[in-house]
Amino acid sequence: RIANPLEVTVQDADTGSPIPNANVVYVVSDLHDYQCTRGRVIRTSSDSNGHIDISGKRSWGFYIAAPGGLPTPDHLIAIWAPGYSTYLFGQYDGSIESKKKMCINRKDIVEALIEIPTDSMSKDLTLNPVSELMGGNIKLIKIR
Repeated sequence: RIANPLEVTVQDADTGSPIPNANVVYVVSDLHDYQCTRGRVIRTSSDSNGHIDISGKRSWGFYIAAPGGLPTPDHLIAIWAPGYSTYLFGQYDGSIESKKKMCINRKDIVEALIEIPTDSMSKDLTLNPVSELMGGNIKLIKIR
């Protein structure tokens, strides 16, 4: 699998109310595709009920196990809404700046990464455990 499905509902962390029109940037690169040559970028938003549903993508090929286990594709997911914090999940580093450097030759990916607001980033794993990225709820904190 190159891109896992993303199925979440975006909610206000305090009230549990759905957040419609939350922005999403999902960037995924294949195994060993460190320059994002074959990377996939998806820009979308949550529906009126705060729901986001992005289908997965599979690709077949020959992969050799590396010491320490099989490498996995590099996923970066950002979800934000006006007046709320930005949720960021990165498969490895999780840094937007490092991802921009890696994908410097992919203008579409770099442009998508530039859109992500970093001034209100929330990486509270107790609020948004990684397990919530499939069929769960991503909670954004209202900026006061």
